[in-house]
Amino acid sequence: MPIMTNRVSGLPSSTTTPAGTSVAPSTSPVLPVPLPGRDAPVDLFDRSSGTAVERSVATPHAEIPTTLLDAHGAKVEHGTDPGNFYCEHAFFTLQRFATEVGIKKNAQGEPLCGFLHVPQDADCGAAPTATIDPAKRYATHRKVVGAAIHGWFEAAKANAHDPIKILITGYGPFQSITNNPAAGFVSHRDNLDAAMKAAFGTALIGRKGKLLPDRLGGSPADTMALRYRVNDGGRVREIVLVAERLKVADVALDNGDPGSLVGALKAVKPDAALALGVHGGGTFLAEHHADDGGLVIDAQGKARHDDNKQPTMAFLDNYALARAIHTGGQRGPARVADARTGNIV
Repeated sequence: MPIMTNRVSGLPSSTTTPAGTSVAPSTSPVLPVPLPGRDAPVDLFDRSSGTAVERSVATPHAEIPTTLLDAHGAKVEHGTDPGNFYCEHAFFTLQRFATEVGIKKNAQGEPLCGFLHVPQDADCGAAPTATIDPAKRYATHRKVVGAAIHGWFEAAKANAHDPIKILITGYGPFQSITNNPAAGFVSHRDNLDAAMKAAFGTALIGRKGKLLPDRLGGSPADTMALRYRVNDGGRVREIVLVAERLKVADVALDNGDPGSLVGALKAVKPDAALALGVHGGGTFLAEHHADDGGLVIDAQGKARHDDNKQPTMAFLDNYALARAIHTGGQRGPARVADARTGNIV
């Protein structure tokens, strides 16, 4: 009987003893007790007085600067509202399933998931099949995503086993955005390689990630997984990036569809997760707020968009992405000593 390969680790999902009996893989560690507002949404309104009074879901963040990164043409600021559309739905969904799939937390207790709005560009109106130079279009995206990867690696590595897994999703075409840079970023293997180079510099072992077989979720055209090796202070760590394109449609939120965001979360069980979408501004925005405005979740847990749905539930503001980009960009890519000369390269 053939041994099936796990989607993101490249390792057998079960082993076979000499007697031919199958041995199940080790179970996942016990997850911490969920905290209201951090691991599950809270009611946006205090109804104890009989009048619905909006309550704050803000999180202290005075130590994080307004501009998270401003270098080499890449400027990242805080978002203010993801917009009650599929972008905010993705961020809400990431946090909704974060505890279930084992997403790690930073020192502030925030789950390592976030939504990054990337700026609209001149190629957004191009045909989906247009030939666009990814090195030119995504030069700044690679630096920003690299900073996030570096920051999340540092936050997750103490409590994560190798490989450390990071899920990155990008939305496809919608309305006038016929060539979405979010989907474009996750569709090009060179972008992921370059983001890892921006994150780790010479600590990255090898120039390119190893393509892993994709056996779960989505079609091969919509999903790819790459394994990298990093010299982390003399210890070699493995990182797997799983990149997936999503449709701007309810199917992206379907908890029963293996090709959805939920399907990807359950298949990959990432240590951190980043969702990308486009907005009309000229800078990158690290979003921190997620409520259920425009999002309807039925009794079976299935989600759909509804323009008329007013927000009633929200997660505590989550600055994990902002912190990661700030710390990752501030530290810059790691450098390691040349084995022959001892010089830092």
